[in-house]
Amino acid sequence: MRRNAQALFGLVILLAGIAAVVATRDWKIQTAMYPRVVGIPLVILAAIEVVLSLRGAPEGERQAVDTALSETLPPDVTARRTRVAFTWIVGFFLAIVLIGFPAAVPLFMLAYLRGQGRESWALSLVLAGVAWLAFELIFDRVLHLPFAEGLLLQILRR
Repeated sequence: MRRNAQALFGLVILLAGIAAVVATRDWKIQTAMYPRVVGIPLVILAAIEVVLSLRGAPEGERQAVDTALSETLPPDVTARRTRVAFTWIVGFFLAIVLIGFPAAVPLFMLAYLRGQGRESWALSLVLAGVAWLAFELIFDRVLHLPFAEGLLLQILRR
């Protein structure tokens, strides 16, 4: 039963990856590059997962995996940490929607390093600057990938 569930999940991921790659067939190469760079390895890895799930591991190689995250922390601490992580993820998503992906990445890094990581201003600014520079050089200057503007920029341009 478990093997069938793993194979089914792998098949769903495989089909989603194929659909994503096929959907980009009529796109310009600059626009289609990112979905293809992610989608093609996804298709390959999902296909491998489906095959391995259907084939199953030999009897002598099966090992149990402990999936418990922590049994020593109180439930209120784990609940608080989960809320904090979820808040950071939602905040990053909102930053992407509001100010756009290229601006959200370094801003999020700065906020996360200062707020959650409690790093110094100097280290936080340097790492956020490196993230911005890498993003600018790789995605904008080298790959020429267009990213949608954030909602705030769209509203300000009207």
